[in-house]
Amino acid sequence: MALPAAVVIVPLGLLFFSYGLIINLIQAICFVLIRPLSKNTYRTINRALAELLWLDLVWVFDWWAGIKVQLFTDQETLHLLGKEHALVMSNHRSDIDWLVGWVLAQRAGCLGSAIAVMKKSSKVLPVIGWSMWFSEYLFLERSWAKDENTLKSGLQRLKDFPRPFWLALFVEGTRFTQAKLLAAQEYAASEGLPIPRNVLIPRTKAICFVLIRPLSKNTYRTINRALAELLWLDLVWVFDWWAGVKVQLFTDQETLHLLGKEHALVMSNHRSDIDWLVGWVLAQRAGCLGSAIAVMKKSSKVLPVIGWSMWFSEYLFLERSWAKDENTLKSGLQRLKDFPRPFWLALFVEGTRFTQAKLSAAQEYAASEGLPIPRNVLIPRTKGFVSAVSNMRSFVPAVYDVTLAIPKSSPQPTMLRLFKGHSSVVHVHLKRHLMTDLPESDDAVAQWCRDIFVAKDALLDKHNTEDTFSDQELQDIGRPIKSLVVVTSWACLLVFGVLKFLQWSSLMSSWKGIAISSSALAVITVLMQILIRFSQSEHSTPAKVVPAKPRMQESHQKQDKTNNIKSHSVS
Repeated sequence: MALPAAVVIVPLGLLFFSYGLIINLIQAICFVLIRPLSKNTYRTINRALAELLWLDLVWVFDWWAGIKVQLFTDQETLHLLGKEHALVMSNHRSDIDWLVGWVLAQRAGCLGSAIAVMKKSSKVLPVIGWSMWFSEYLFLERSWAKDENTLKSGLQRLKDFPRPFWLALFVEGTRFTQAKLLAAQEYAASEGLPIPRNVLIPRTKAICFVLIRPLSKNTYRTINRALAELLWLDLVWVFDWWAGVKVQLFTDQETLHLLGKEHALVMSNHRSDIDWLVGWVLAQRAGCLGSAIAVMKKSSKVLPVIGWSMWFSEYLFLERSWAKDENTLKSGLQRLKDFPRPFWLALFVEGTRFTQAKLSAAQEYAASEGLPIPRNVLIPRTKGFVSAVSNMRSFVPAVYDVTLAIPKSSPQPTMLRLFKGHSSVVHVHLKRHLMTDLPESDDAVAQWCRDIFVAKDALLDKHNTEDTFSDQELQDIGRPIKSLVVVTSWACLLVFGVLKFLQWSSLMSSWKGIAISSSALAVITVLMQILIRFSQSEHSTPAKVVPAKPRMQESHQKQDKTNNIKSHSVS
């Protein structure tokens, strides 16, 4: 006759927690008194204490419940278990996978130095969570923006661990259930990936970050560059082949030869909804699409797929509050110092997309301050540009002054028009300035930027008259087939995957399956609508007209007003 659960659980629980609290107290004393003097001595003592505690649960597993673990491996691996550091990557099948790991670690003689990456809430668990914290487990909040530095610093701390350790990582990110498997299968079918039957899809980009970036940031960047390019090429294909938009580049031969062969700060006017995509097209022609970076508003990084990949690719995201953004921008720019491949960093210094309403606001402000009245551009906000120049002057050799214009005979390109397959033409004027030719002081750099936009305004006046950029040569940048090959390959994999999935699952043979498929298509449609809406000028940050202050105010106060007009953005 089975014993009631309470008769078993209550005595075992009292024994475990009483014993565990004593262990926690000793761990706390060692942490305070011994760790500051010798971290390795503390780790050795804590290893023994943690093992004493974990052995209670191993006893429940082995002797009370009598669960048998059967290990299938080769003799060589068996001999090495517990004798070397190891990263343990496992599927997450049941509620006690972590305890199975402890049992294996106990057999290998490294139970006290078994570590894992856990969700942050785990460390508040009485006894167990507290002991995990003392044992250097890594606790994450499941928010990559917050967890990146936590994970990196935690992994780096293990470099001098005195005994062989195991670091466990459940890369599926959550425990296996049938509902989660169904969601993973739908995603795999939509992306042309192998259809999982017994596991969930691993979070591979984060794995690259965890496995490679702490060991070699440059290796991570090289791999991520290839992954980002594979993704961006899908949109380049839409631009080049689906819609057939033509980019005509006006520049000199020397500059054309240097594109993609040097780091560059790209300063452009922000004329249309797809200026960023024009930049990607030029970067792809120059061979540096995977290392094209931009300064973006913070909300961009929550965009599904595109925003997440931008974050992995080290785009800089700002909150449009200089008090918060100054240090973020500075540290982000400094991180690029050791970038292994030529990169472009794009900065739209007008701070928002051009519209007639914003132009009117800029003209009113310029008239009130005695500044040149803009006709084709907005007044640049210079703080972000000055910060970029001051922080990148030592390792970026050039500033690319880019001017975008649409010929009179061509309709304004938008994301919606692209997806509808409607063609257009974009003229790009590119002038290269040596970073060494820029002034040294911040005020002079700010004035240089304003002067560039006055010249850009005049250049656009001339373009409006002549419908071309006559001061530079028209260069043939072609239409490479790389994006066509990539998208065709993705399409074949996707069709094959969907057909195989439908064949395997008989999803369309029931009303439930049809409903699930329809829901998936609806979600994809909504995501595409979000992308299109996000790119539209009418949904960008509105301009604000600020009343003019007395003329005797100093020039830096004028700049503050400009910042208000420019919607508080340095991107």
